[in-house]
Amino acid sequence: LLAQHQEDHTINYNNASGATRGSVVQLGATLQVYYHLRELPQAAWSAVQHALDRAQIVSQELFSPESIQKLMEKATMEAKVAVGLKHKPGETERVLKKKLKDLRAIAASTWSSGMLDVTSNVWDLH
Repeated sequence: LLAQHQEDHTINYNNASGATRGSVVQLGATLQVYYHLRELPQAAWSAVQHALDRAQIVSQELFSPESIQKLMEKATMEAKVAVGLKHKPGETERVLKKKLKDLRAIAASTWSSGMLDVTSNVWDLH
């Protein structure tokens, strides 16, 4: 049940609707069951470990050398396409910097959304 809540919570954030009141209430009921079975500490730490694993995956997707290399290659390709035939001195570098800035902003937004989801799951346990 706890794992299902975390999956439901992820789906809710991905749909931009946020956590629903019902999902938090359901989490509270689930945690009460764990408490009465004397399994609450293990269930809570398991949920925290699951959140940590997801946070590491999200961070690795942004900060790994492979991801950075792909970002650079994509920006370079898009800059060359954007400049095309109107090759003016310094134009490629200017467009490349703009494309890198845009792609980094998108990557940072994706990372922050993933981290918000993970931290919200842990906060709900609190």
